[in-house]
Amino acid sequence: MVVGMGTVFGFLVLLVLMMSTMGSLVPRWFPEEPEPEVQSGADSSLNRKQKMAVAAAVAWSQRSGS
Repeated sequence: MVVGMGTVFGFLVLLVLMMSTMGSLVPRWFPEEPEPEVQSGADSSLNRKQKMAVAAAVAWSQRSGS
């Protein structure tokens, strides 16, 4: 029983270490490219993600009948 629990614990420790290592290495290899900002009159204060969130909220509220 101790060997089985030790094996599982060792695997979980190895998993955490590998995830931490990959979490620090992947951004170095594949840096996130910034989104180009497009200024368009009245909508210039909202970025793309905010526009998508507002549109989803409006669609959800219309669908739910509120």
